[in-house]
Amino acid sequence: MTAVTVSLSDTSGSTIGTKRPVLIALEAARIWQHPCLNQNRRHAMLRTMISDGPFEQKWTLQGRLCGQWATDLKQKWEETRNTRKGRPCVVDLEDVILVDEAGENTLWQMSIEGAQLVSRRAYMKNVLTGLNAGKGQADPNR
Repeated sequence: MTAVTVSLSDTSGSTIGTKRPVLIALEAARIWQHPCLNQNRRHAMLRTMISDGPFEQKWTLQGRLCGQWATDLKQKWEETRNTRKGRPCVVDLEDVILVDEAGENTLWQMSIEGAQLVSRRAYMKNVLTGLNAGKGQADPNR
């Protein structure tokens, strides 16, 4: 078995030190946690507001669209399907800060059912561009 080490360097290219990849991975795992995995944290949530107007229904989402919150949103979307008949639906994603695969699938389902997904933030624009590019490949039933 060959021992492998990784050289760590700063932005100027000077070597800071060397470590084995396993130690680096363990240190990174200790520092970084997926934001959706720790659901007990107060700010790790999704807030959904639905406004019914005479001419449109507007959904405003805030927070993290991932994991169980994506599943809950999908369920609420399906429950309110009949209330949208004949009216456009706008989904405001301006304050969504994270979307995982389950969240993307929920947004994709909303989009193919006619929802207009809107956001001005670069992160969400990138997510929406990915949804549009992969419409034929995404599976909303996951």
